[in-house]
Amino acid sequence: MHLLKEQTYEPGSFLVFTTVEWAQRHEEGQSIAGRKKPVGDQSWIFSPVFPFTEGKEYVAFYPGVPLLRFEIPKPVYPTTKLVAIYPKLDVVPENLLKMYLHFSAPMSVGNSYQHLQWGNAQGDTLILPFLELEPELWNEDRTRLTLWLDPGRVKRDLVPNQLLGAPLVAGKEYTLVVDKNWKDIHGNPLARDFLLSIRVGEADRERPKPEAWKLIQPKAGSKEALVLQFGEALDYALLQRAITVWNQEDQQIKGQIQIGSKQATWHFHPNHPWQTGDYKIMIDSTLEDLAGNNLNRNFDVDLQAQEQQDISKPYHTLLLSIH
Repeated sequence: MHLLKEQTYEPGSFLVFTTVEWAQRHEEGQSIAGRKKPVGDQSWIFSPVFPFTEGKEYVAFYPGVPLLRFEIPKPVYPTTKLVAIYPKLDVVPENLLKMYLHFSAPMSVGNSYQHLQWGNAQGDTLILPFLELEPELWNEDRTRLTLWLDPGRVKRDLVPNQLLGAPLVAGKEYTLVVDKNWKDIHGNPLARDFLLSIRVGEADRERPKPEAWKLIQPKAGSKEALVLQFGEALDYALLQRAITVWNQEDQQIKGQIQIGSKQATWHFHPNHPWQTGDYKIMIDSTLEDLAGNNLNRNFDVDLQAQEQQDISKPYHTLLLSIH
């Protein structure tokens, strides 16, 4: 931004304000921090410490020079959409622990829970079942929000469960409404409201057992997918990183992962054709089902039960031989 010289320059007098600050407090307002540098003897360049804000109007002041008002243009961005909510199932367990909201572009943060509404089949608005965490659980690019159903209400016999009951009740139907006024990182609202209908089944209190999974192996020399069938839906986000494939030289096989539509299958497509030999499938023990039961232990442990297993190992392994 340039200002033409009309009198002797006094560097401290060259100031930039937001229009609101200028109108409210005039010269006593808080000017924007920045560096001022003369260019020849006819103009100055002002470089703000922090970038000017898109869509905001500013005023540049210098004694004896008419006020210069300027606005930073706001680019037109595609409308952000809520593209998916996981789990994507017709029926979820009564003790569902987590949900994931996926957006088409980065979202604003700090007020997410205000844009979520929970209702029952009779149209009644219910106490929000989510644990309102601060900071919110966004992925790095802020396109995926993790929502925890309040563990204190999910776990039996804890005080929140006794006072408020479980967030979900088997046999009932619920609707999650995501308000379109939720703004993205550019301050624009979502394309539309998003409604998700949820039917609730019986609670899942058994940990996943890899030894019971079905393995469909590919043919040597092909790039066919290696497929694992779990027999139940597992946590969508954890499935993206919890399972890896290694050859007999302990080298990880590179490839692409695809999750089945109901989160009950895992497909691994190698970058290069399968070679004849032995492989091992390494499964991180933190992999969970929808109720938070991981490979080592159940999430909601019944302390009175006599047969509680607590397996302490970081990985479970499945063996694969391709001929």
